[in-house]
Amino acid sequence: MNPLLTVVVPVYNRSHLIERTLDSIAASTYRPFVLKIVDNGSTDNSLEVCQRWAERNASADGLVIEVLEETKAGAPCARNCGLASCQTPYIYFFDSDDFCSPDFIGDVMRAFEKEDADMLFAPVQMEINGKLKLRAYVENGGLVEQIGSSMLSTHSMVFRTEWLRKIGGWREDLTVWQDWELGIRALLARPRILWMTTHPYHRVAIHGDSITGSGLSQTLKGTLYATRCVIDKIRNADNITDNEQSRCLLALYYRSMITAGKLRREKNPEGDEAYRQLAAEILPNPNMLAKITGRLLYCYTAAGGRGAWKIIH
Repeated sequence: MNPLLTVVVPVYNRSHLIERTLDSIAASTYRPFVLKIVDNGSTDNSLEVCQRWAERNASADGLVIEVLEETKAGAPCARNCGLASCQTPYIYFFDSDDFCSPDFIGDVMRAFEKEDADMLFAPVQMEINGKLKLRAYVENGGLVEQIGSSMLSTHSMVFRTEWLRKIGGWREDLTVWQDWELGIRALLARPRILWMTTHPYHRVAIHGDSITGSGLSQTLKGTLYATRCVIDKIRNADNITDNEQSRCLLALYYRSMITAGKLRREKNPEGDEAYRQLAAEILPNPNMLAKITGRLLYCYTAAGGRGAWKIIH
C-alpha cells in the first residue's frame, strides 16, 4: 500500500525538543505515511539530531522518513519546502515542539476515505502552564468565525495536496499568524471541508519559545503586517457578496480592538495605539452599535477578560 499522507515538520533550533515530537508522530497507530523533517537553517545541532533520529527509525514499518534542508528563513518557507516535494494526495503540518495524538492520522484517513474533500478540520488541545485547554472553534464556521477565533490553526488543518498548491501554499512573507491568514485564504477559495470533531487531538505547547508564541508585544510588527494582508485580501475578494465582505470587515474591526486591548494589558502603548488606528482604517465611520461594541471589547480585554472574540459572531 502506498502512503496517502505526508506530515511536514519545520525545525529551527529544536535540538532539545525535536526527538520527543518526532517520537510522538512515529507512535501513530496508522501506517503507512511519510514524515518530512525540514531543517530551517538551525544554528544548533538540530539537523544532526534529526538525521540520527531518522537513521534509528529507518526500519520502522510503514514509516517513510525524509530529512530536508531549507535555507530561506521562516516556518512558512520550511513548510512550503515540504509541500513542494510532497508526492502523497494529502498533507499535514506539525510544529517541532508539540505532541501528536497516536490516533490522529488514522482518524483523518478514515474520514477522507468516507468523503472526498479539499481540507479537514480537527480540534486541538493547547497546553498552557501544564494544563490542557481546548482551542476555541466554531463547527461549520466560515470567514467571520476564522477572523475572530483563528480556529483553522496549523495543527487543525489537513489538506488535499494539489488543492493547497492551487491556493498558493503558505505565505512566506508572514513571520506570525501564518495559519490565520492561510485559513482565511482557504475559506475564500470555497473548499469542501470535513469537520472531524468527535474529540480534540494533540498537545500544542504555548510558551515564550514556542512557534505559536506567548504574547503579542514581541511580534507586533509581524501581527500588524499579517492583519493588513488579510484586510487587503477581504477588500479585494471577487467571490464574496457585499454583505459577506461587510461582515468580514466588521469582524476585522472587532478583532483589531480586541488586539489593541491585549496590547494595553501587556503595557504596550505603541501597539495599543497602532491597532486602534488600524481599526479606524478598517471602519472609518462605524455605526453607533459597532463603535460601542468595539470599545466594550477593548476595555474588557484590556482588563484581563478572555473569549471576547465570541461576541463577534
